[in-house]
Amino acid sequence: MTNFDRRQFLRVGGAGALFSGLLSAGTRSPMSVVARLSGSPMPVTTPRVFTIFLRGAMDGVHTVIPKNDPTYLTARFSPEMRPTTAPLAGSTFAELNTDFDLLQDIHNSNNAAFVHQVGNPEGERSHFVEQQIWESAFVPTVAQPSLEEEGVIARLAEAAGFGSDVPGASVSKAMQRFYRGFTPARILAHIRSLSDYSIGAAGGIADRQRDALARNLMTTPTKELERFLDATGEFVLASEDAVSGLAGYQHDGAKFPIGEPEATAAGLDYYQPGDAFMRQCEEGVELLLAAGGPVDCQAVGVEFGGWDTHVDQDEQRPLLDPYLARAIRSIYDCALPACPNFVILVVTEFGRTNFENSRTGTDHGVGSLLMAFGPRVNGGVYNCHDGIGLGRQWRNLGNTPQDYTLWPNAQPVATDFRLIYAEMFEKLFGLTSGAGSQIEQVVPGWTDSNYLGVFN
Repeated sequence: MTNFDRRQFLRVGGAGALFSGLLSAGTRSPMSVVARLSGSPMPVTTPRVFTIFLRGAMDGVHTVIPKNDPTYLTARFSPEMRPTTAPLAGSTFAELNTDFDLLQDIHNSNNAAFVHQVGNPEGERSHFVEQQIWESAFVPTVAQPSLEEEGVIARLAEAAGFGSDVPGASVSKAMQRFYRGFTPARILAHIRSLSDYSIGAAGGIADRQRDALARNLMTTPTKELERFLDATGEFVLASEDAVSGLAGYQHDGAKFPIGEPEATAAGLDYYQPGDAFMRQCEEGVELLLAAGGPVDCQAVGVEFGGWDTHVDQDEQRPLLDPYLARAIRSIYDCALPACPNFVILVVTEFGRTNFENSRTGTDHGVGSLLMAFGPRVNGGVYNCHDGIGLGRQWRNLGNTPQDYTLWPNAQPVATDFRLIYAEMFEKLFGLTSGAGSQIEQVVPGWTDSNYLGVFN
C-alpha cells in the first residue's frame, strides 16, 4: 500500500544523509553498556515492547489446553498428542502445558495473558500471506487487494515519537517485516548480532556498510544495493557506533543458554536451533534496557522457527516449548527491575487444526494463541471458557475429523488480532483511537476500541 519509492528516497538525499552520518559516526560518544548483569540496571521510563514471532504457526491447543472441552480427547486421539498439564490459577476450563511451567509465576502475578482464538478473520492458511498480514497489520480487501510491505512497528515508531538513533530493532537473521519502514521517520534497525558491532574490528559491519554504499550511491541504485538494503534493515543502521557500546555485555548462560553444556545445566534437552534464538533474545534485552543517549530502543523483535508441525508434533514440541518458556521468563526477569512499562508480545501467523492428522501432527488452522507478559498486562486466560470468563466463549474442537481446509477443523477467530495491537498501542504508548486517530494510521483503517482488557 505504501507509495514510497526507495529509489526516490535514495536519489533525493535520504541515503546521502545516511552515508554522511555513517562517515561521521566516530565523532559521537558511544552508548555505555547497560549494567543489567551487575544487578544495577539503568532505570527505563519510556514504554517498551519485545515481540517474539513464532514462525510456522504454533499449535495453541498444545500450549494452553482446553481440558474441559468434552471433545478434546477425540480431537487429540493419540496419548502422545496430549501433553502433561498443570492448572492455571483463575481458570477452571484451561490448563498449561508443563513445558511452560516457568511462566506460572508470571501468571500468578497477574502479568501473563493467554488469548485463544485470535487471528485474521479472513485467514487463508498461507504462511507467507498470514505472516505478512500479522506484521503489517493490514488485511487486504477488494478495494485494496495488495499486501502491505511496511511493518506495523515501524509505523508505531513514528506515531509514538520514538526518538533516538536506534528507536527500534529487528534482531534476527533477516529483517522482520514488523520493523521494516519506508520513510525516514519509520526506519528502524536490523541487527544480526551485536558482536558484528565490536569497536575497531577489522572488516566489521560498519566497513561493509560504508563500502557498499560508496560503490553504489554515486549511480542509480542497482539490484545489488537493493538486496544490501533489505539484508541490513532497509537503509542501514545509522548509528552503529551507538550499538557498539552495547556489544560488551556479558553473556548469562543460566538465563539464555547457548550450546549443549549450558542447555544441560539449565535443564533443557539441547536443541541446536535454539542457540540462535537465545542469542537474539539476550541481545534484544540489552537493546530493550538501553535508556537515553543514541540508543533508546522502545521496540525490539526476535523470531523463532520450527512450529510448522505437520509431522511428529509430539517429538518437536518438547524441544521447542522449553526454549520458548525459558526465553520469555528470562526477558521478563531482566526487564522487570528496570522497566515498569514493558510488554512481551508473542504471536504466530495462525493456529493449527483441531484434529491431529495421521502423522502425529497438525495442519494449518485459523484462530491462534497470542500471549502477552509484563506489568502492563492484565493476566488471565481469554476466549477459553464455557460461558463465564474473560473474552469470548470457547468453541469446542468437535467430535469428528474434517478436511483440514474446512472451518470445522479449525478454531475460528473470536478476536481480530488488530484489536489486540490497537489496545496495546493505546494503553502502552498513548496513541489515540477511533476514526481519524493515530491508531487508524498505524493499523490501517482500524477504528474499533471495544477492547478485551488485556492491557492496563
